[in-house]
Amino acid sequence: MAKVQEEMRKYLSDNSMGKEVQRENFKFMFGEEDCHYPGTLISGCKLLEKCVDFASAFAARRDGGMSNLFAHMEADILYSVHTCDVMEVICWKVKDGNKSRVIGFEMYKIEEYDKAKDYFNMLTEPVLCVKGECVCVLTAVPHV
Repeated sequence: MAKVQEEMRKYLSDNSMGKEVQRENFKFMFGEEDCHYPGTLISGCKLLEKCVDFASAFAARRDGGMSNLFAHMEADILYSVHTCDVMEVICWKVKDGNKSRVIGFEMYKIEEYDKAKDYFNMLTEPVLCVKGECVCVLTAVPHV
């Protein structure tokens, strides 16, 4: 059995809630289950789905955990993404309405997987793949 060292809890990301949260970053990797096209290409719909999921989670964090519904999106897909690419999505507040939230988002490729070499290329300059905004509508009156 491995020797258990001190917990690494202190290195977790900030988990605060409320209006003081201005931005949040999410890192993830697209897996084989996300692949839609031959050659490991990820569909634009899947790229937008991830951005909306993270924007919705960010809006919920700002509203004290309150759930919301995705209502509208405007976005551009700027660069292709493939299975096993490592991405980072940045979400931020654009505007708060009474019951709606406009959330900006950008998705960057930070590591690109080379299947032929079975190698991750750590990109020195992240590649902007998706940029846009979406509107999330609260399902109840905010209590924060």
